[in-house]
Amino acid sequence: MRRKALLSSLLPLAGFILISLVPNQAATILQTNSQNSTGDNWNATAAWGGTAPIGTNDYVTNAAATGAFAATATGLGSTVTSRVRNTATTPFGGNSLTIVSSTELLLRGNGTTSSGNIIVNGGTVRSVFSSALTGNLSTITTGIVGLGGTNTLTINSALTGSGTFFLRSSDGTPTIRFGGDLSGFTGTLQIGGGGAAPGVVTLDFDQNYTLLASIVMGTAGTLDVLNLDQAITVNSFQFGATILAPHQYTVAELNALPGVVGSQFTGNGTLTVVPEPSALLLGGLSSFLLIRRRRVA
Repeated sequence: MRRKALLSSLLPLAGFILISLVPNQAATILQTNSQNSTGDNWNATAAWGGTAPIGTNDYVTNAAATGAFAATATGLGSTVTSRVRNTATTPFGGNSLTIVSSTELLLRGNGTTSSGNIIVNGGTVRSVFSSALTGNLSTITTGIVGLGGTNTLTINSALTGSGTFFLRSSDGTPTIRFGGDLSGFTGTLQIGGGGAAPGVVTLDFDQNYTLLASIVMGTAGTLDVLNLDQAITVNSFQFGATILAPHQYTVAELNALPGVVGSQFTGNGTLTVVPEPSALLLGGLSSFLLIRRRRVA
């Protein structure tokens, strides 16, 4: 009898231990309320159904969230009906935050750093003042990143994905500066474009980079700038309708390209275009076949 009683008392404890050993299942949480007040913060419970973001869950913005407003132009060539805001140096509490079409992540903290795993899936990341991003920033589709005035958005995030980031100015002459790990990004950085009266955006890098990505500029009718204070290597580069051949280019050579107005390339660094691996493989195969044909002849 005592043994049975002891076993009966231990069974609930054993069940508790087993439950505690099972890892928490991740959930995807859809935004329930648009953050329309200037003091709103991306970790506020009201935006996510009454519960603050936690690290086991993934969070997605919602263009039809409660409090959604009439489509509003961002000045960056996108319109939004709902937003998530961050106003302070507070890391996002969730595992990831996905910004979908017709929504934006609005960074309102002057001089603040926003950290999180940000996935841009057709949405917009817009900074009101000079600020910084850390953590991870990715897209496999498209995403718009921009700001206005004379402000600077410093992206120290690890950049990943194979989509296109449109880097834009809503007005003025802002700068978008990359300083994080870009080795995992294989997509395109496209400079310029925006709303009805976009400004001029400068793309800047704070260190030498060898990118597996492409850069496109000069296609949006805006006089945007690529500042080359560093040595930058890319898979491909296009200015307007001109696709550059593999070569190491100086700033002077780049400013002599067709369609360049004034000095749209600045600094004393270089831009090197290297053939894509597939092109190198085809070139090597052609050379091998030619040598083999000569030997046979």
